[in-house]
Amino acid sequence: MKRTPTINCHVRLEQPNCTVGSLALYGSLDGEQSSPPLDGLVVRACDARVDVLWSDETRRELRREYLACGFRVGETVVHTKLGMGLVLSLRELAGFEQVLVEFSSRSDPSWIPAEELALVQSVEERFDTLEQQLPHESAERFRLRVLAHFLEHWHQREGRFVSLGIDPLPHQLHLVHTILSSGNLNWLIADDVGLGKTIELGLLLTALFERPHFRRVLIVTPAGLALQWKEELIDRFHLEGFRIEGIDFTVTRPAEWRQYERVIISLDRLKREPRLSELVQASRWDLVVFDEAHHLSRRQVGLQYRANQRFEAAAELRESCDNIILLTATPHKGDDAQFKALLELLRPQEFGGSSDVAPERLAQCVFRNRKLSVTDAEGRFIFRGHDTTALEIPASEQDAAFNGRLMDYLRNGYQAAERLGPKGRAIGFVMTIFRKLAASSASAILRALEGRLSRLDSASAGGSDGDDAVLLGQLACVEDDERFAGESLERCLDHQRRSEFFEQERKQLEALIELARARVGNDGKLAALTRALEAGAMRERKVLIFSEYRSTQEAIAQRLREVFGADCVAMLHGGLKAHERREVARRFGQDETADSVRFLVSTEAGGEGINLQRRCHTVINFDLPWSPMRLVQRIGRVYRYGQRERVQVLNFIGRGSFDERLLEHLYNRLLRIDNTLGGLSDEYSVDQLSSQILGDLAALVEVEEILEQALLRTEVRAQEEIERALELARETRALQEKLLAMAQHFEPSAEPSALALGADYLKAFVLGCFRALGCETREPSAGNTFEVRLNAEAARLCRRNEHRLLRCGFDASALSEHVEFLHGGHELVKALRQWACASVEQGLAVCSPRVQGVVAVYLLGWQNRLGELLREELLLLGADGAAVEVNPGTLAATLLTPWINGARPVPRAVRAEAKRQLELRVVAQLQAGCRGEVVPAWARLLGAAAASQED
Repeated sequence: MKRTPTINCHVRLEQPNCTVGSLALYGSLDGEQSSPPLDGLVVRACDARVDVLWSDETRRELRREYLACGFRVGETVVHTKLGMGLVLSLRELAGFEQVLVEFSSRSDPSWIPAEELALVQSVEERFDTLEQQLPHESAERFRLRVLAHFLEHWHQREGRFVSLGIDPLPHQLHLVHTILSSGNLNWLIADDVGLGKTIELGLLLTALFERPHFRRVLIVTPAGLALQWKEELIDRFHLEGFRIEGIDFTVTRPAEWRQYERVIISLDRLKREPRLSELVQASRWDLVVFDEAHHLSRRQVGLQYRANQRFEAAAELRESCDNIILLTATPHKGDDAQFKALLELLRPQEFGGSSDVAPERLAQCVFRNRKLSVTDAEGRFIFRGHDTTALEIPASEQDAAFNGRLMDYLRNGYQAAERLGPKGRAIGFVMTIFRKLAASSASAILRALEGRLSRLDSASAGGSDGDDAVLLGQLACVEDDERFAGESLERCLDHQRRSEFFEQERKQLEALIELARARVGNDGKLAALTRALEAGAMRERKVLIFSEYRSTQEAIAQRLREVFGADCVAMLHGGLKAHERREVARRFGQDETADSVRFLVSTEAGGEGINLQRRCHTVINFDLPWSPMRLVQRIGRVYRYGQRERVQVLNFIGRGSFDERLLEHLYNRLLRIDNTLGGLSDEYSVDQLSSQILGDLAALVEVEEILEQALLRTEVRAQEEIERALELARETRALQEKLLAMAQHFEPSAEPSALALGADYLKAFVLGCFRALGCETREPSAGNTFEVRLNAEAARLCRRNEHRLLRCGFDASALSEHVEFLHGGHELVKALRQWACASVEQGLAVCSPRVQGVVAVYLLGWQNRLGELLREELLLLGADGAAVEVNPGTLAATLLTPWINGARPVPRAVRAEAKRQLELRVVAQLQAGCRGEVVPAWARLLGAAAASQED
């Protein structure tokens, strides 16, 4: 049975005996068929009969079942709660007649029961018949409607930043704008370490959560950073509701995941079963974010791929999410196959199975900001740069003798591994570990050699042989998380076999250990470290010292205590829990106090998530990792936003040692990065990368001079680079000021092309609404606050039935505790915006002496190729003759004071030509916003006004 139509429902009288499903009247008027069909308007309805005013000006009362919905496609209708909309289609479903309506208040069309809608004139129809509308229209309601639309649009798209308390930098705003306007949310954000990727993602999420269908977000991060992510999203962006899986909640069934729409999970928990399977089976995620995405690794071995568990988990989860964002400052670690794997994960259809990573393709999915290009809003460069120097540590006779003997030992081990084939893999890995430890320190290789001899002794005493499978399994875990590679490699030696790798191994070990013990007391690297730290320019500095291995870390700490005092040093390593690492960083980062420390010695565990830029600008790499990007991560602990000094990096290189082979390996990796990314930016040239990461060689005796010169050095920049930065700042300033305007007491924007929505405009809107509602208002002479005595209608609208006297203001700094601060997100302002836009009788098309020519307000929308809304833009257009202005300042200024009626409309022909010019400008604006995956969604005319004519 059809729903009962209400008064003002539009109906149509059709031919009798029509087919089932048509709009029909089964019968006729006065016994005669009606041809053509008639339109009618329901003017009165009761239980059984409906009084209809027909288009032939007759009025008749008919039974309900004789009538059917009469809306046509293209007509404008109104809903009591949803406002005005355009009819797109009609249908009958299960006996109910429904209308598909595109409402201005909604991004997607909705099927609405026909009886809930009423026919109204569109803005275009009212504008075309402006002469007939004058008695019913209010120019003041048009002004309030325009202000309401712009204030609401500002709040939805940018006003959420009002109370965030952040100061977005130009590069962050440009990144967010680029991604949102690209039509594709699958991006690799590869900003330099320390440029605020958390802030960029927070800004991006703040905007995305305004989209009606964007709800479910999963952030995958290293375990130690999960709590930090949650706190920053809440504190900086007020993004409540993010919960950490395993801390704030746990699930036991896949269906339970649907209860959680904002989730943070550690990368290690994600990869475990059955958690991964549960996540894949749960509802799709709108967005999945992988922080420190370089931990997702897939290498190519021959014709096969070997992925770590993290990558496999990400690949499986990729099938259950619509979009993915990868965050990493080091996307390319010198292995082309690993980098291409990230691109394939990012956009499978575009890069899956493709070897083409041309720069123009990368530019469409990889966004990278560089420290040396980052400026503040005024175009001033933020970072003072950094210097990297490779200090050559001369080799002693003892070093040369030991290195020669060790090379013989390693050669025998590799040969034994080769003879055994696959069964000898474990031996080869042990030799490689020894080689890495030898490049680190005398203490590290001594401990490893002594451990190896101890294993052989235990075998002689009857101990069981080691399990090669266990060792290889441990090594696989090392590859899975390179942050703890050095520490894990040392532990892997506990699982090496107890039998000799090759004949006479014990004898060689004993000789090596004797030489190694002599070197420990005369370690050239430790001596060089002490000398560097005692240099005059270094004496008052806090210094961050990195080593891959715990044995080396302990040797460094011990030497520092002996030279500089027992309480001078703290250590950071993978054996510490997250809160313990934060406490160590706190002690190192604070000013000189009783528990502060001067030196922080860290393994790779401190290479991520620990920010030390406030008090430290010197980094010493005591040994070098095998990945050049690990060096970038290390330097990024101090070379990041907030660093006010020029950063100094010293890489210790042992001359004539295994370090030289390691340098060759690192350089080859940089060459591969250059081959893949060199066309994307000059920063990826092997020369620049080598200079910035590895550093130019210098002798140890030059360390004092190097440090002193660094105090005077500033970054030399080309004039072209300076001008480019200033231009970027100018382009960004309007957007930045727009974002911060509300937080800065609504100061008007200085950008002439933007509609200024300052405090004066919000104030004009609020007071105008209260006056239109018939309320009594009183403004103090100072102008900071005002009082409103609400009448019954206003009290109901603002939900203030108990407190009829309202004290409000717009300047937060000048308010008392008894005065409410009104901003774009305030509930009262929201209620007034809804009221201003609700009327379908007033304020849609008006004449007023406040305008010159024709004025129109358009809402433009853009979507991706799946029909998903990406962004909207409001335009206030002024047409005077053939010229069309966008957001003209003179017109915007008229919105500050009430508009009056009394003007005569411009001639119909003039209006028609102005309308044509406005539509051409709207089309051009839509086309300008289309790029890549972005296509137009709509262009809606929300209101129009015409100029008065002189007598």
